[in-house]
This record gives sequence, structure tokens and C-alpha cells, in this order.
Amino acid sequence: MLGDNVIQAEITVKHAKSTGGVYRGVAQPDVQWKLQQLQDLGNHIARASTQLCEADARMLELSHSRQFTTESGELILSAARSVKDEICAARTAIVLPRKKSLLELYNFPPTRRFNPPLPQDQLLSFYISSCRLICACYHMVPKQAAPQGLSISVAECQLSYLDEVLQQLNTAMIQLEKLIGHLETCISH
Repeated sequence: MLGDNVIQAEITVKHAKSTGGVYRGVAQPDVQWKLQQLQDLGNHIARASTQLCEADARMLELSHSRQFTTESGELILSAARSVKDEICAARTAIVLPRKKSLLELYNFPPTRRFNPPLPQDQLLSFYISSCRLICACYHMVPKQAAPQGLSISVAECQLSYLDEVLQQLNTAMIQLEKLIGHLETCISH
């Protein structure tokens, strides 16, 4: 992986129709899998940071003019809720796997850029699930072999930096929930 891209992939998978009963392939180096989940994670964190900077600038203005009112409390509360929503969306982006449909995978250009080419009854997908990069290989099989006509093989690797990101997002959520609770109490009195 490099940034939000899988830049190198080499797979070995059982495949009865391949020589020796095993398919071995390498993704062509010009093909990269963009992991939308990591892009979404970064975008949500960037929006949360922007909102925090804007709220900080507004609070600085209010501080200099000494005009703290109920409205300024509501402004802080609104900003805290918006930031919490972005942090929650960032967390969801990596915690919940976002898998492409089989049709999307079939039409996805990187799936068809292996050397040797993937067998016609095989599809490949990369996605994030919590702190793991998942590589799923989908093999279309006769209905007698699997009720849904599909056999799935999965390999995964731990992405320790995402574990740290997830912990930081959880901490931010807890702190924001406390802040929102305190602000709601203050504004209601």
C-alpha cells in the first residue's frame, strides 16, 4: 500500500481449470486500486479540522469583543455537533467494509489487469475492514458446489496505523459527546 492505493498485488488461488490446479497472477504495475474508504476517512477528518478552525476563529472574535451570549454558546454547540458528525462518518468509513458488487468488480478495470489474466470465473476485490486490508477472491461455481453459486476466499493483513487512527477517532468522539452534553446543560439553564 502507498497512501490510499494498493500498488502491488500478487495472488495465488486454487483454481481447478488452471495449470496445476492453482492460478498465480501479478497485477500489472500501472494499475492501482484506490481505496475509497481511506479517501473518505481523510476527507471527513479534513472537514472536521476545517470546522474546528472556523469555530476557533469565531470564538477568538467573540473573545476580543467580549460578546459571549447564549448565541455564542449555541454557535459552539452547533460546531461541536458538526465536528462530531464528521468524526463519526470518518470512523464509519473504515469500520464498515465497503464492498463493490460483483457486477462493479467485473467492470472494474484493475480486476482485469493481471498477468496472466484472471480466469473469467474469478473476481478480486480489496477493501478496508476496521484495521485490516482485505483481499477477497470471488469464484463463480456451479450451484451444486455452493448454494449462491459463489465461493469466496479471503486474505487479510493488519494495518496498525489504522488502529491508532481508530483509537484517536474514538477518543475525539468521547470528548465531543462530553462537550456537547455540558453545552446543552449550560444552554438549557
